[in-house]
Amino acid sequence: MHKHLAPPLLACLALAGCPSPTPAPIDGGGGDVDAHVDTDGGPPTRIEDFPATDLALPGLDGVVEVAYDDRGIPHIYGTTLHDVHMVQGYLMSRDRFYQMDFIRRNVVGRLAEVVGAAAPDIVNTDIENLTAGYRRNGELVYAQLMASTDPVDVRTVAIAQAFVDGINLYIDRASATPPTEDPYVMGGEGVNFILLSPYFGHWRVEDIFAMARFQAASLSYDPGDDTSRTSTLAAIQATFGGATDPRRGIYADLFSDFPARIDTTRDGFNNEPTDMGTTSLLPDLRGPRGPAVLTLPPTSALDAAQAFFDRMEDRFAQLGMGDEHRGSNN
Repeated sequence: MHKHLAPPLLACLALAGCPSPTPAPIDGGGGDVDAHVDTDGGPPTRIEDFPATDLALPGLDGVVEVAYDDRGIPHIYGTTLHDVHMVQGYLMSRDRFYQMDFIRRNVVGRLAEVVGAAAPDIVNTDIENLTAGYRRNGELVYAQLMASTDPVDVRTVAIAQAFVDGINLYIDRASATPPTEDPYVMGGEGVNFILLSPYFGHWRVEDIFAMARFQAASLSYDPGDDTSRTSTLAAIQATFGGATDPRRGIYADLFSDFPARIDTTRDGFNNEPTDMGTTSLLPDLRGPRGPAVLTLPPTSALDAAQAFFDRMEDRFAQLGMGDEHRGSNN
């Protein structure tokens, strides 16, 4: 594929609200990418820091244009959805393959294949991630999407396949003899753990959906907190469980589920269909409920669960998800 963007267009891409460029016509030969890149190793600060270069990639339908803005962010324009996502997978690998592959291997339980000799205990992380089921869930999701004729599902499969094709194309070029891509972009010597492993090879499309399941879990992950609260409730009941003990209800003071202010919701919001509350969008299908009966697990089960969930938290931290300063719109 061949792509060329003039400096005024690059400047436009750096601004919000600029129109997208019209995709270049399909190049019958395919395979060339014209990218404006920074050759000095750091994010460019001026448009002039982006010399135009061509890159030949097999398997593209036509011309693809990539422009890096003044923050080093690539903007990808192509004639087909396949081309855009294939180039995205390739460029992401070019920038951070080391990080990508270690996260993937953590999720699908294959870290020990590349670092087991240096860190034998890492096999326990693999076992726990396989137990959590991200890999088998990713395979199940992919199989369901492949069997579906829904246009959204068909499009999802096509996007995922193109993205993985781009990653695997980078892998082929980085592992060629001699390599046609320099793999030492991000991760330095850590890349050797991957490249020198006999288990180094292509990504599977299923891996993408396994990573999606991991991300969903990490964004909604609370079992460690739930177990800790249950243990606290059990301790309170054991210590202040007498019918006349005024401290019997202390749990509600420690872990209040009441709103901080009474004006956080409107009266009837969750009950009246005319209010467009959640019950109007998703009716309550649970039926009539009797008095709640609270049954707590035995302490030994809670302790064992807490130890497991603590290890899960450690894994999230290893992937950069345990930083207390990180933000989330979860």
